Amino acid sequence: MTDKTKHVEEYAIKKLLFLDAYGFERPTTNKDKWCTTISCSSVDISIEVELDWRELDVFVLLRAIQNDGFSGGYYVSGGKRCRIHLEKFLKDSCAISEDVMRSSLRKQPPRSERNETTMKSHIDDYMWLLRRTAVADPAIGPHVILRSTQLADRDEQALLLIKLADLVLQHREEPGLD
Repeated sequence: MTDKTKHVEEYAIKKLLFLDAYGFERPTTNKDKWCTTISCSSVDISIEVELDWRELDVFVLLRAIQNDGFSGGYYVSGGKRCRIHLEKFLKDSCAISEDVMRSSLRKQPPRSERNETTMKSHIDDYMWLLRRTAVADPAIGPHVILRSTQLADRDEQALLLIKLADLVLQHREEPGLD
């Protein structure tokens, strides 16, 4: 592991610590040659930050935890979606407008221009989206991951959204921002 790799991993772990206030476990790390996955799990879901060392890119995913733990498939298990990218989830569930999504996720530079700094910036963008989702609409309440999600035909995504909303609503104190 290079120092740069270690710094990016430590940065992502530090940024995920705010989830403790929402009942998530401390981050765990799983490394392989080309990817590091840092996960924070609750009873029902896990939030995963994937650090892709080949592409120098960052992805954040929501993953369902089933009765027997994590499912066997990467995106689908037993014919049901078990993992979804945060961006797709927020877009499909209408939890955040496309304008907010576009303005909050900076466009990734070409691969040749990516580095430790661009990865950290991308982590910051995702954590902002995650925090915004966790404390979304002051008109409804400070801890809403929008229950106005349409449940029909989007059961897996809506299920993850409602489970995350329930976890957030259990904790009335808003976690401090860094």
